[in-house]
Amino acid sequence: MRRLLLALLVFVAVAAPAASIARAGDDAGALRRRLEIIRKLPPEEQQRLREALARFRSLPAAEQQKLRRRAARVGPDRLRELVGRNVERLRRRNAALRREREEIVRLLGGAERFAGLSNVERRYLVSLGVRSFQKHIRRSLLDIAGPGEMNAFSRLPRTERKAKLEAAVRQL
Repeated sequence: MRRLLLALLVFVAVAAPAASIARAGDDAGALRRRLEIIRKLPPEEQQRLREALARFRSLPAAEQQKLRRRAARVGPDRLRELVGRNVERLRRRNAALRREREEIVRLLGGAERFAGLSNVERRYLVSLGVRSFQKHIRRSLLDIAGPGEMNAFSRLPRTERKAKLEAAVRQL
């Protein structure tokens, strides 16, 4: 999947702008600037882009179109953010967060309890429930670290807060 996203990025960054520039009849200077950016990349990065482009071109035409539509929907900025990230790990984390959210909704009475609410109201209440649950867990963990730690904790630098939370989790 990571390679597929990389192929999407290569396509969006190189092929799509080149095609749109050529179709629009704009100056060739923009295309030359993009090519120059690619030429300035380190050789291993250029090779990685070539391989990604080759993988993209080896896909069936229908799959290429599907990826082009998805790339257009996601946007080039988000694609740049995803390059080099472990997309599968992000999906697993997203799935775990979704399961946690569903469990919190179940504990609040389930979907039938929220059935009479609008989508906006339902999302707000679920979000509020999740935040409250996270706050409860954080307080519980900090109480393990010592009574009254919550006030002092909020004033600590981020790295120290992280270390204290990790220490509290290890004590469980």
